[in-house]
Amino acid sequence: YFGDLKAEIKVLDIHSKIKWQEALTFEIEKNSTKRILPADVMEITGLNDLSDTYFISMRLLDSERREISNNFYWLSKKPDIPDYASTDWYFTPVKEYADFKELNSLPSIEIEASYHIEKTKDNERKITVSLVNPTDIMAFFIELKVAKKRSEESVLPIYWDDNYVSLLPGEQKKISATFSERNLEGEDVIFKYSGWNVKGN
Repeated sequence: YFGDLKAEIKVLDIHSKIKWQEALTFEIEKNSTKRILPADVMEITGLNDLSDTYFISMRLLDSERREISNNFYWLSKKPDIPDYASTDWYFTPVKEYADFKELNSLPSIEIEASYHIEKTKDNERKITVSLVNPTDIMAFFIELKVAKKRSEESVLPIYWDDNYVSLLPGEQKKISATFSERNLEGEDVIFKYSGWNVKGN
């Protein structure tokens, strides 16, 4: 049983403006699901004037108001239309695709990024990255990468606790990853990032 959970939901338009938000406190049994809002964002908000492409940010906090999970979605008012008449036993083609052209209108921005690398046990290294979006524009779909300094090849395998993240205006995140020194082939490493509308380093 989990009590005093808090769900924070925000709907933002393509201009990164909050069009609707709600904070709900609820409780839930272990190993169960619970619907706390209708599934249709239009039914929830009544936002008929919402932009064709929009975003939903959802955060779940525990009783101490520590973040348990964070989910982010980009959606279109024009959804995919499956071609059910052409369905095969393993595949349903799409007759018309959702319209996400408005993502191309997101202004280019710069974020603040810093990182720290430390050695851990068993010849592993851990990188901790701090990202800050100081602007009033969504920082959309940021890819984080650790690369070898000389060759700029990605260090693989690497185990991120999150990646391809988006930052709301003013939001900040800390993300970490671990990787093995054995795969560096004697090179130093560098941290790199880039995003859909984010100027990379």
